[in-house]
Amino acid sequence: TSLNNYYISNLKDYDEYIINTKFCNDSTASNDTYYDAYARIITNNIPSFNCLGEKYSAKIGLLTVDEIIYAGATMSAENQKYYLYNDNIKSLWWTLTLAKTADNDFYPFSVTEKGKISYETSGTLYRGLRPTINIIKKATVSGKGTIDNPYIINTDVK
Repeated sequence: TSLNNYYISNLKDYDEYIINTKFCNDSTASNDTYYDAYARIITNNIPSFNCLGEKYSAKIGLLTVDEIIYAGATMSAENQKYYLYNDNIKSLWWTLTLAKTADNDFYPFSVTEKGKISYETSGTLYRGLRPTINIIKKATVSGKGTIDNPYIINTDVK
């Protein structure tokens, strides 16, 4: 609901430039407590770009924990040097990947305000989201992709 509301409030004017994308909902449980991603990331330390769960199509989604690890985050240490880190984000934000369940609650992987991956925060608590979209190939952008000079889709190109 939050992603859809964000899309409608902030991106609807760019709808023709944003494509439906397949997002990986890696929520397969290997047992009653842990999801498959827990074993892949925590136990075996083997992130993957291959979707091992179900895919769904949408114009807006979230990153998986695997994608965030490939970007430079780790479970073992804070990292404020990889490109997804943003020092203006002052709270934890969710990934699309579930880690475990405990005490009738679920625990998705998240990224802390210091850039470290965690799975210790209840998914029922309000935390941040960092939406991701994909734009059409022929769209052009201006800007440098920084906070001070963000990318802007040139809407005069179809």
